[in-house]
Amino acid sequence: MELVPFDHTLIYYDKSNIISLPVALFSLLPVFILIFLLSWWLLSRSFKPFAFAIGQVVNDLTSGFAKKKFQYARPIKGQIFNSRRLEWGMPSSHSQFIGFWITFTILSYWAYPPSLFNWSIVVNLDKGHLKRLNRVVGISLLSILGVLVIFSRIYFEYHNIEQIIIGLLFGTFVALLWFLFIESLEALGIVGWLLETKVFKFFKFEL
Repeated sequence: MELVPFDHTLIYYDKSNIISLPVALFSLLPVFILIFLLSWWLLSRSFKPFAFAIGQVVNDLTSGFAKKKFQYARPIKGQIFNSRRLEWGMPSSHSQFIGFWITFTILSYWAYPPSLFNWSIVVNLDKGHLKRLNRVVGISLLSILGVLVIFSRIYFEYHNIEQIIIGLLFGTFVALLWFLFIESLEALGIVGWLLETKVFKFFKFEL
């Protein structure tokens, strides 16, 4: 029996290096994001965070399939390098997660403008400018967190630049398809029909 690491959470850091632990925590952000999405659904019972979380799971499955298909080795100096090359690195699952997360959120922001913060407390803005500012702030924060996750994968040499870029492209593509799929289900009334079924009513789903 061969044991392989679960690279979503396997992190070794240098305790003598002051930035090593924070960078290791950045690498765990995808796990925290999934927990947040599931917690959001449990509290709100809204269909959208549930669909978002399921999309991320589908995205991760496509990443695993692509790794086995490409069979592109991780950097030799990285912690997850395997001489037998059982742990492939193309695409980076973390960067694919981030690509999906940022793309799906941006599309959701444009389709359903968020109300993250009432900036009129600080500056006088009309409703249109307020929506745009919330979008800019939200997307900027997402991008910063995404860069930190990607930096962590390169810092610990889990992936090279090519694996990171391919992961981002894959994640973006899957997010576009998933967003269009969910929006189509909603437009066709399928989501509304699902919410009326016994299973969804049991879990108290709402649109």
